[in-house]
Amino acid sequence: MRRDTFAIIPVRLASTRFPRKALADIHGKPTVQRVYEGCMHAEGIDGIYVATPDEEVARIVEAFGGQYVMTGEHNTVLGRCAEASRILHPRTVVVVQGDEPLVNPHMLELVLGGLMYGVGAATLVQKLGKDEDPIDCNMVKVVLNTDGYIVYASRAIIPGSTPEKHGAFTPDYYKQSCIMAFGWESLQMWDNWSMLAEERAEGIDIVRFMKYGYPLRAIQSPYNTQALDVEADLERIRRLWPST
Repeated sequence: MRRDTFAIIPVRLASTRFPRKALADIHGKPTVQRVYEGCMHAEGIDGIYVATPDEEVARIVEAFGGQYVMTGEHNTVLGRCAEASRILHPRTVVVVQGDEPLVNPHMLELVLGGLMYGVGAATLVQKLGKDEDPIDCNMVKVVLNTDGYIVYASRAIIPGSTPEKHGAFTPDYYKQSCIMAFGWESLQMWDNWSMLAEERAEGIDIVRFMKYGYPLRAIQSPYNTQALDVEADLERIRRLWPST
């Protein structure tokens, strides 16, 4: 019987928008190390693994004392994590994308609380800050229903607005913080479903859950995050980096 809960950090050097971003320096350490260390000491996490197809990444992880698992080539984050979970056989998986260097242990604990007895799927979401632009297509926006589950995710602005009908009303925008939790079966179920048109168009893994009618719970997070999507994000991340 699977009992362990592992954090899996998917990393590849051939990132489309910012190649080799996993090795980008953040105050003296590569991004992959910053993400790994940000996951450490989270309660309920029994192990942390970087999932990668790249030997160079594996050697760097090994050099700073981390654990890794080698995977094949994948075009999706969750596809890589599903393969890694079949190798590691945990009961529960917390996926922390390798471009989330501002992650902290409380985020992992928070998203784990979104699962029911270790079963299901959940992701952290956060209300956009005043200095964040909802037009940014690198930012995944989500719409939630009244029960706290995600209705849809998009790189476009959702929800839209109709100022000609309702005046200068601006709705709340939420972004996905790419820290997710899955029961082992939920992740394998995702991997067994075929990719459909909306997921392919958006380039967002979690759309597959919505298209197949599987509930994905949104856990609102109070923690400020900034993904390293493009090289221009590096300076913002360095500014946001804790001073202690």
